[in-house]
Formats: sequence, C-alpha cells, structure tokens
Amino acid sequence: MQRNRSIKLRIQVRSFDGMCRMIEENLGIGILHLMAIEHQIATGRIRAIPLAESWAARRLFLCERDMASLPVSARQLVQHLAAAAEPSA
Repeated sequence: MQRNRSIKLRIQVRSFDGMCRMIEENLGIGILHLMAIEHQIATGRIRAIPLAESWAARRLFLCERDMASLPVSARQLVQHLAAAAEPSA
C-alpha cells in the first residue's frame, strides 16, 4: 500500500572522499570546502555552487597545547600565523 510519503533518509560519511563519491552517484548533496573538491570539479564529476550566506563563513583557529614544548619550527609558524591574523593599525 502506497501512502504518497517520501522517505526521510540521512547519510553520514566519514571523509571528503566518501561524500564526493556519494554526490557523484547522485545519492545526495554535500557542503564541502572548495579545496576538498577541486579535482572532482575539474574532472566534471560534480558541480559546486558557492554559498554566500553569513552562516557559511568559517572562523578558523590555530590550536596548541603548550607553546614552550613545541619544536622551534612549529613555534615560528604559530608566531607567523598569529602575527598575520592581527588587524593592522
């Protein structure tokens, strides 16, 4: 007996590759970072539509546990990125 109801289904994948494969097979849509899908876009396997909504903007954070225990190269990278993130006066 058909009741004219659609099936509500949610699929959770654990990787960008898994999501891209799901999209390629026309099993759904995904929200991904452009860098994660550049190859698939270039090969025409999927199509990307940019999101211009305020909720789509990302705030990124650089996290570290103990600056003093980091190797010198990692400390320098943290200092460089933190300086670049500071607003110019």
